[in-house]
Amino acid sequence: MSVMIALRQPHEFAIHMGAGLNNGLTLKEIEEVLIQALPYVGYPAIATALAAAAEVIKEHGLDVDENYAGHRGLL
Repeated sequence: MSVMIALRQPHEFAIHMGAGLNNGLTLKEIEEVLIQALPYVGYPAIATALAAAAEVIKEHGLDVDENYAGHRGLL
């Protein structure tokens, strides 16, 4: 996912994020990828990935999940 962020490929990032969620990644773990990538790729690249992440979160129904409230607020 971090490579897709750095390359500014939001569609590919969304595919990898969805696959990660389907294979057991949590939103906290995905959020950590975004946080760790930030100093290396800059906020514009992160902002692009965040827009894609919001769509994936909606598609997976995680925006209405009670466990969703446990993140740092980035996603």
